[in-house]
Amino acid sequence: MCVTSHQIIKVFTRFITTFFLLSALTVSAFAATVRGKLQDSQQQPKGYVAVTLYSSRTGRSAAVYTGADGMYYLHDVPAGEYFLEVWLYANQPPLTYKVTITDPGTDIPPIQLP
Repeated sequence: MCVTSHQIIKVFTRFITTFFLLSALTVSAFAATVRGKLQDSQQQPKGYVAVTLYSSRTGRSAAVYTGADGMYYLHDVPAGEYFLEVWLYANQPPLTYKVTITDPGTDIPPIQLP
């Protein structure tokens, strides 16, 4: 049985194509759950506050609200650099904090609000 260069190229091309497709699916499948806690100046939980993530690449996420315990959870967040936006007051700009999402379960250190 004789293998031609055309057959070798065909097999190699299929291998490379499959490799890159699987790599792309793996990268795009990464989505983190981000969690954190908001506290007031006495380190008491700050409940029922809207929180969003913003990046120029993905835009602004849907708002989530802290629970009575001050905890918030953002799901399906792609890895990257973001601004965590805390919306304390209506008709006011949010307080912003730069965060980096790198792990599937990213914990943001507690944020003490003014």
